[in-house]
Amino acid sequence: MEMTSSTMVKPVPHPLVGEKVPLTIFDRAAVDVFVPTMLAYPAAAPANEALKECLLKAVAPYPHLAGRLAVDQLGRRFLHVNNEGVH
Repeated sequence: MEMTSSTMVKPVPHPLVGEKVPLTIFDRAAVDVFVPTMLAYPAAAPANEALKECLLKAVAPYPHLAGRLAVDQLGRRFLHVNNEGVH
């Protein structure tokens, strides 16, 4: 299998953009691990543009999914809703 292209999908600006959302106690208790995932579709997979459109629809109501984890001046992790997009 070979990756032939990659892109960032950015949702429309949301009122929360720029906010620093603190993590819940459950998020803080979780282990900080990246879990790589690969999705494989059969030959009749939808077009790339259709997948991008569906991803945008999924991210729009949850702007924190397009943000990034960050650390404040006290060393606490938080979600920075910066609208950078989803890879």
